[in-house]
Amino acid sequence: MSWNIKTRLVILGIVAVMGASIIGGFSIYTNRVLTAAAVQANERQSQLSTVFAMRYETLLVMLNAMDSIVDKQEGHIDADRTKAMVDGIAILKKLAPTLRELADTAEEKELANVIPDMITGLEKGIFVDLKSAIETNADDAAFEKIDDVLDASGAAMTDDLGKIETSVLGEMTEASDAQMAELAFATNMIMVVLALSLITLLPMLYFIIRGITKPMSSLTGTMAAMAQG
Repeated sequence: MSWNIKTRLVILGIVAVMGASIIGGFSIYTNRVLTAAAVQANERQSQLSTVFAMRYETLLVMLNAMDSIVDKQEGHIDADRTKAMVDGIAILKKLAPTLRELADTAEEKELANVIPDMITGLEKGIFVDLKSAIETNADDAAFEKIDDVLDASGAAMTDDLGKIETSVLGEMTEASDAQMAELAFATNMIMVVLALSLITLLPMLYFIIRGITKPMSSLTGTMAAMAQG
């Protein structure tokens, strides 16, 4: 089959457009992968921030409660400690719904769902049981029982928050690995398409140029021969 220059140029243009379209498609895919990864990373970071804040407030509340037990002979809970614990419990209650909202695995949801009950148990253990025991000068057995209650709420809540943190960090690692794999795939495909396009276009470009220059060379030779008579 003999193709004229016009046909060759059309085929060359079609191949170039197809190659550019495929590369453009993979570029769009890569951009979507990066966008989705950014959104997911932001959500996981928000989840981690919530966990860190709740663990910090739980620790402060527990420390103030333990200090109150140590200083039980004063007959009342120190006003500054009371305020610190009230503020800590309020922050925990405020963050608990966010923690449940951001939980995205069955384990995280299960752990987040019991946190509010733990906060309530911690609040009651401090402002009802501990307060009453200190003000009534209860015996050591009563304080040991209160300590067990606080551990069952505060310490258990810290442990559960730690499990959520571990889960989120694992998700972030898996997401990062998956993102890198997808980006590597897209990059490799772009390189393959680019290589195939060059393999296809360069020979076609050679034959098109040759199809133009060969007749011109022949015409130049003919004109030179005619000029010489």
